Amino acid sequence: MNYIERLSPVCFDLLVIASLMGDRFNAAMLAELYTKKENLDALAEAIREGVVEQFTEKDEQFFRFKDNSVKTYFSQNVANIHDDSVLRTIVKWQVEQFNQAEKRIQRFTQKHEEGIKILKYLLNHPIIVEGLWNEALPLITENLHQLIGADLISIWAYDENQGIVQCIEMYDYKAQKHISIKDIKANTLYMKDFPTYFEILKNENIIVANDAFNNPATYELTEIYLKPMGVKSLLDVPFFMGGKLAGIICFEQYNMRIWLPDEIFFGVSIGTFLSLTYQALQRKRSEKLLQEANEYLVKLNNEIIQQNEEIRSQAEIIREQNQELQAQYASIQYLNQGLEDLVKQRTENLNQTTAKLISINEELDTFFYHSAHDLRRPLTNILGLLELAKMQNPSQEMQEILGYINDTVLGMDAMLRKLISISAIHNQINEKKFIDFEEILSEVLLLLQRLIAQKKVEIIKQIEPRLDFYAEKEAIKAILHNFIENALIFARPEGAWVKIEVFRQENQLCIRITDNGIGIPEQYHQKIFQMFFRASTYSQGNGLGLYIVRKAVEQLQGTITLQSEPEKGSAFCVKLPY
Repeated sequence: MNYIERLSPVCFDLLVIASLMGDRFNAAMLAELYTKKENLDALAEAIREGVVEQFTEKDEQFFRFKDNSVKTYFSQNVANIHDDSVLRTIVKWQVEQFNQAEKRIQRFTQKHEEGIKILKYLLNHPIIVEGLWNEALPLITENLHQLIGADLISIWAYDENQGIVQCIEMYDYKAQKHISIKDIKANTLYMKDFPTYFEILKNENIIVANDAFNNPATYELTEIYLKPMGVKSLLDVPFFMGGKLAGIICFEQYNMRIWLPDEIFFGVSIGTFLSLTYQALQRKRSEKLLQEANEYLVKLNNEIIQQNEEIRSQAEIIREQNQELQAQYASIQYLNQGLEDLVKQRTENLNQTTAKLISINEELDTFFYHSAHDLRRPLTNILGLLELAKMQNPSQEMQEILGYINDTVLGMDAMLRKLISISAIHNQINEKKFIDFEEILSEVLLLLQRLIAQKKVEIIKQIEPRLDFYAEKEAIKAILHNFIENALIFARPEGAWVKIEVFRQENQLCIRITDNGIGIPEQYHQKIFQMFFRASTYSQGNGLGLYIVRKAVEQLQGTITLQSEPEKGSAFCVKLPY
C-alpha cells in the first residue's frame, strides 16, 4: 500500500513520528515532536483510513497501529517526511533517546558493581565460610539491605514434611534492630492456608507484589500476615537445595512500592547466593560451591563491563556519523530527480534488513527485558540513519565502518527480540483468540523466507481444515517460529525438507514439525529445551529457541515429545488441550 500518495502530507508525517514511539501513543506524546495545529485532523484521517485505532486505558485516550506491518512501513519511511524541520527534530530526538538509554545502563552497571562487592564480601566472610548458619543470618540481612533497600528483610525456612515456612531471621531497617522470632505476629505460614503463594514459590518463581493486598500471588496473606505486620508491598525470592525449595528471603515495605528491574535482578542473584550459603553447612562441599558462585559473579561482571564498553564504542561511532549527517543535510534539497530511484533502493534495503531482524529472536534474563525496550527504539532509528549515511556516497573505508555498525546493531536487536519474546510468554495475559493456523504459518514463513532460500529447504504444509481452536496467538506463533527456524538451521546441505502438520487428535490439538536434518543424539534429548544449551557445534544461535518453545508450551498447558536420530532427522510433536 503506497501511503505516501494515499494520505495527506501532514497525516503521513504524523504517522511516521508515531511509529517511532512504541506500541501506543497519544496526542500529547505526538505534540512533543510534531507541533502542527492540524494534529487532531491528521489523527482523524488516520482512523478513517483504517491505519490506527483508538482505545482507552485508565480513563486516558490512546492510539495504536492496527497492524504491525503498517507500523514497520512508516518507521522505515523517515526519509520520506515532507516537512524538513520535522526530520531535523526526529534526528535530535533519536540522539536524546539513545543518550538516556546509555545513562540508564551506566547507572545499572554502577549498582551492579556495588552489589558484586557486597556479595563477595559475604561469600568470603569467615562466619559464612565456616558454615555458622545462625551467626550468618543477621550478617546477611543487614548487608542485603544495601542491595535492595526495604523496611523489613527476613529469611524463612521451608519444611516440606509439615508444609510450612517459618521465619528464622528478621531485620527492621527503620528500627535498626533484629526482631525476635517470638515477637513476630505470624512467624509460621501453612501451605494449606496459602496454596497459591506456596505453589508459585515451589515453581521457582520470584514474587513481585507492588500492591500486596491485591496481587494474585499474595492477597491470601492479607489478613493473617500483611495487615498485622503493616506490610503493603513485597519482593519474595525463593532459594533451593538439591532442586527443592529450602526457604524464602523477603523484602517488605510499609508503603506501596514499585520494585525496579535492577532490584528484581539482584533479587534473583540473592536467591542463588542464599542457596549456596545454606549449603555451606556441608563443610566438605562449601569451598567448591562458594568458588563456583564467585566465578559466576566475576564472569557476569565481566560480561556486563564488556557489553557496556561495546555500547559506548558504538555510541561514539553513531555520534560521529550523526554530526556528519547533520553537516550534509543542507545539500539534500538540491538532489535531482534521480533521488527517487535512490529512495526506492534504500527502501528495498531497509525491507531486507527488517526481514533479517524478524528472523533473529534471542533472549537474556529478566533485567534485559527492560533494557531491551529502552534500546530497541534507538536501534531501529540508528538503522534508518545508517541508510541515510549510505545515500551520501561515502568512501570505501566509511562503507566498511557503516557495515560494521549495521551488523553490530542487527546482532543487538536480535538478542533483544529473544529477550522480549521470553518475557512476553512469561507475562502474557490469558487472552485466548481464534487461531488461524494458515495465517500464522504464513507470517512465520515470511519471517524465515531468507533462511529458507539460503538453505534451499522445501516446506510442506498439512493443516486440517475448519479447526475451531482458541489460544494465545503469540505463544502459538513462538512455537511454530522457533521449531521451523531450528529445523532450517540444522537442515542437510542438499534435498532438505521441513514438514508442518496441524490436526486434531481426540481432545488434543497436535502440532508436528518433521525434518530430514542432521538429527539430535539421544543423550541430548532431555537437555535441548534448557536455556543456552546447544547440542551441536553447527549452532549459530544462543541456545534459546527451543527454550522459548518449552516456555510457550507450558504457558498453554501442553506437552512436547521428540523422536530423533543422527543423520535421519527429527520429529517434534506438541499436544495442547483442545
